[in-house]
Amino acid sequence: RAHAWLRDPAAGEGFADAAAAQAAVDALREFHLGKRRFKAMLLAVMVGYADAGLRRDRGAGTAQLGSRRAAMDVFDADGDGKVTAADVIRVGRHLNEPLDQKAAKEMLRAVARPGDDPDHVPKERLRHMLPPLYPAHALRRNDLVFGAGETDPVFYILLEGDVLISHQFLLRPRSGFAGAGSGRELSLGLHRLRPGESFGETEILEGAGDKTLPRASTATCASTACALLAVPGHLFQLLGEVFSGVREPIRDQAEERCGGLVLSWVSALAARDSADRRTLDANTVAWSNGRYKQGVAAPADVAAAAAPAKVVRATSRHDQFVVVEDGVVEVDILDVRTGETHTRTLWPKDYVYCNERPGAHPLDALGEFASTVVVQLRPVTPSQLTFVHGDVFAQAMNQPSMQLVNTYLVERLRAPDADATGASPSIVGNIPTHDLVKRKTKN
Repeated sequence: RAHAWLRDPAAGEGFADAAAAQAAVDALREFHLGKRRFKAMLLAVMVGYADAGLRRDRGAGTAQLGSRRAAMDVFDADGDGKVTAADVIRVGRHLNEPLDQKAAKEMLRAVARPGDDPDHVPKERLRHMLPPLYPAHALRRNDLVFGAGETDPVFYILLEGDVLISHQFLLRPRSGFAGAGSGRELSLGLHRLRPGESFGETEILEGAGDKTLPRASTATCASTACALLAVPGHLFQLLGEVFSGVREPIRDQAEERCGGLVLSWVSALAARDSADRRTLDANTVAWSNGRYKQGVAAPADVAAAAAPAKVVRATSRHDQFVVVEDGVVEVDILDVRTGETHTRTLWPKDYVYCNERPGAHPLDALGEFASTVVVQLRPVTPSQLTFVHGDVFAQAMNQPSMQLVNTYLVERLRAPDADATGASPSIVGNIPTHDLVKRKTKN
């Protein structure tokens, strides 16, 4: 007989009632979810996202990375050629994803073939759930993995050799342009990656939907020879969407590298006298707002701050993007509409955009924090700070090669909103910016 979904309801065939139809839909959804979760788990083992226990089971070094057969050997710990729910639970624990017996059995039922015992699935059949990641890409010294500006939706794992990640940006003068091509192009060597490390995740993560941002940096083979595993973008998305224990380390790595790019860029500016690096004593004033003090702004300024910002305004000549290189610094932020001032602490590698006037600025084009200004920046301990003029910062953020940096900085600016109790927003990574001002919660 034909399946119930293939019969004609008008002829009295098919499902007995709506409840039976819903149960079938739920079973189908459960089937696809279980299959998707097992594929993601297998891929996570193949590419090495797991704890020390799983690396020990799979073997040391990079020889087993990308191998479906080696990954299935990790599942089949007792070597009997079968994968059980207990095996799935154990591997899930290594991936920091606790699974119960019911969830593990659902995953195995979804991937078992007709005639298989769903409680003991042959591992040789399961390894065909994913396409092979071999053969590895072989490169020689100075060969490009990818270049800045390319659209390359691939996540890479370095098996052999070294890869250098570098970034190019245009250093322009603070005032005036001789022409569209004026300025000097500078190159930063950001990371030298070793075997076992991965890269290429950031542009895929920051893309919208299935779109990938153009590469912000260039990756080059920096040794006599390199071997790389390439994970296609759609498989990488699967890797990050299913298990939070896998997703969080990938996102943390992307954020760390974007932050490293910001710090390298600021250091390059300071080395070329395009930024001001200062060593300051404790309890001195590093930056002070010439228009606002600890108090309520004038009515005209309050009205201007309340108006929605359509475009990014010109920066004030006193605006500064400030990075804390060393020491501890406090920053006072004033909401000109309420007169409230909030003080937060900056730690090494934190940053703040010091704006003299309310309104949108290079990191707040939508004007979400248009009513806030920084009042004062002062070291609590002896500190080293690097100051990038607002014009230089705005020009850099408008360059295509700095699009990814801009996205990263803007995301860090938008910390979680205050909760329903009206408490101050929590700060991710101890990076205080204009999100420190309490925002009204929506009903």
